[in-house]
Amino acid sequence: MAGIGFELKKLFKDNRLISIFQVYGYSALLSSGTWMISIFSILFIGLIKTYQNKNVAEIIQFQVSITYLLALSLIFSSFFQLSFSRYIADMIFHKKQERILPGFVGVIFIIFSLGFIFILGFSFLFLRHTSPFFIILFCGSFLSLSGMWIANTLLLGIKKYKLIFSAYLFSYSSIILLAFSAGNYKLEGLMFSFFFGNSVLFFWLSAIVVKNYKSQDFIDFGFLSDKEYSLMPCLIFGSFFYNMGTWIDKAFFWFSENTGYRVLSKLNASIVYDLPLFLAYLSIIPGMAIFFYRLEADFAEKYELFYKNVREGGTLKEIKDYKEEMTDTVRIMIREVIVVQGIFDLLIYFYSPAVFEMLNMPKLYLPLFHIDLISVQLQLGLMSMLSVLYYMDKRREAMWISLFFMISNSIFTWITIKHLGPFFFGYGFGFSVFSSFIISLYVLRKTFRNLEYETFMLR
Repeated sequence: MAGIGFELKKLFKDNRLISIFQVYGYSALLSSGTWMISIFSILFIGLIKTYQNKNVAEIIQFQVSITYLLALSLIFSSFFQLSFSRYIADMIFHKKQERILPGFVGVIFIIFSLGFIFILGFSFLFLRHTSPFFIILFCGSFLSLSGMWIANTLLLGIKKYKLIFSAYLFSYSSIILLAFSAGNYKLEGLMFSFFFGNSVLFFWLSAIVVKNYKSQDFIDFGFLSDKEYSLMPCLIFGSFFYNMGTWIDKAFFWFSENTGYRVLSKLNASIVYDLPLFLAYLSIIPGMAIFFYRLEADFAEKYELFYKNVREGGTLKEIKDYKEEMTDTVRIMIREVIVVQGIFDLLIYFYSPAVFEMLNMPKLYLPLFHIDLISVQLQLGLMSMLSVLYYMDKRREAMWISLFFMISNSIFTWITIKHLGPFFFGYGFGFSVFSSFIISLYVLRKTFRNLEYETFMLR
């Protein structure tokens, strides 16, 4: 995926402010992805319709349904997110790009086939008391979102920034416009707007993939059957554990007797926990942009130079120098993410009472929001370290860290709900992601310390 970093560096033609905004603007778009944009859109729809004195209950039902769709689609498609991305990288490295498009179609076919069975079973258990039309739209939205996450793994290698941005802008603008024109159709109308916008986005992104990866074959399942390029269990489960760990604390709050309440059929939400945490997630866009640029532009370049010298017989001094440059790049990335995101979080901290007042949120939730700000910044750090470990081919280590994150988040969140009480809400997630981040730093430090030995003696 290093090619996208080289393209981003080209935008830095000089040190003009507009160039900096262009680079980090594109980085924010590509790194944050559709889930950030969709959260913005759904919050905007809810905010405006609430001010218009529309049916608040239906707006909450719509937002909760979207939250479940995001969680379910991310967790379900996680089995292919990292593993298929690695398969694509292998195809590009071995100059077998003609297998990429058939592989993409094969993955989408599997996800749609298994996903339809999964979401139908989920709807039968949790949406039994909703209308058939709503269930159809819910299932369709799940499939389009699941396919979209996979399409994003391919789009990282395509440099059509303006075209991708246009796809996002048009699709989510259509969701907002349809949501405001579907007032007479209530909940089903709101859900139709979400289904339509995401379906358009999925087909648009798929069209970009088809245009940029030519092939004579239509579908290929070589990523499952080919032993040389087959899906790697550590990537499959590592991605699943991380996505599950990201959502497990929310699920505990949704279905706990003390913190959850019924919203739609058997779908629960937590008025105490949900909105403060999702607002905190929106705050990490600056840090995400910096992380993405530093990883894909700076670190990827030094990584490639290091292993190029290893493969082509570079001198020991050159290899050590590139290793030091790789290490320095990771240090710079961590420092910039912490400093820039920390400054942004301080600004949010001081203006958070005004934000809560604008959103008609009780200021009683401010302490939870503040600990969430710190927690999601730590999660950004954890994600950065996991990304570097995957670059270094430390799949098992990344998988075990992700497993620890999932288990510790479950345990600590359960303790805060059952034994510690409301004052400690959010601390379970925060302590889990903090401890996982510290472990990832230790593992990465050990990886760089032993890099030459493992490169030459264990390969």
